[in-house]
Amino acid sequence: MRSGNSQEADTTFTISPKTYCKWHRMVFPDCPHPTLTQAARRIKRHSPRDLREILRISRLAPIGKAFRTDGDEGSCTTKYQKLWQAYLEQTSMDLVIVF
Repeated sequence: MRSGNSQEADTTFTISPKTYCKWHRMVFPDCPHPTLTQAARRIKRHSPRDLREILRISRLAPIGKAFRTDGDEGSCTTKYQKLWQAYLEQTSMDLVIVF
């Protein structure tokens, strides 16, 4: 059961740089991947909601599969790309009102 201060908990949610690197390799297999130091900086740019989705996607594949370099990525990576793209499309529909 969630506590009444879920927004407070969301503002402090974070993931490890290693998890971010794994997610990046799964979602963007053809792009240059961040180092652990770069990942730590990039994590700060994401909202707690984004970080939760990054963590969820990173848990979908074993670490060996995410870091495989033998070219056996294929349709599996497109699945993760589609998951991230669907998440981004869903969040872009969220209405933000700023006063």
